[in-house]
Amino acid sequence: MQNQYWTKFGLCLSAIVLSVILGVLVMILFAKRKLSLKYCISAELVLTVLLLVGIYRFTFCAKDYELVKNDAFMEETLEMMEFTETYRDDGYISYSCPKFYNREKDEYIILYTTDVEAGKTYRIRYYPSTRICEILYCVDDVSP
Repeated sequence: MQNQYWTKFGLCLSAIVLSVILGVLVMILFAKRKLSLKYCISAELVLTVLLLVGIYRFTFCAKDYELVKNDAFMEETLEMMEFTETYRDDGYISYSCPKFYNREKDEYIILYTTDVEAGKTYRIRYYPSTRICEILYCVDDVSP
C-alpha cells in the first residue's frame, strides 16, 4: 500500500515539476522567436492543465502523508455494494471502482481495488484521501 502511495506521490510531483520546467522552456523559445505564438499558447494550455491535475492529485497525497509517515492507515469492515457505472458515448456502461458501505459510520466509500464481489463484507486497510487500499480478508468466508 505504501509503494502505491509513494508512486502516486512521485507522479504528482513529477507532473508539477515537469510542467513548470517545460512552461519556462516554451516561454524562452517564444522569446527567442523560435516558436510561434500559436504553438506557444497551445503548449502553455496543455502544460497548465498538466500542472492543475498534478496539484489537484498532490493535495490528496498531502492529506494522507501523516498516515503514511507514521505507518498508520484506516482499517474497517466494509460491505461491497456495487460497482460505480460510467456511461460512454457509444451507449455501453463500463464498471470501474467498487462502492463500499460502512455500517458503523453509515457512509459510502469508493476505493480503488479489484477482486471483490458485490454483497460480500471485507476487512480493508485504506488511506482515506487517495483511496488506495488493501483487502485483508473476506469476512463472509471466515467461519466463526
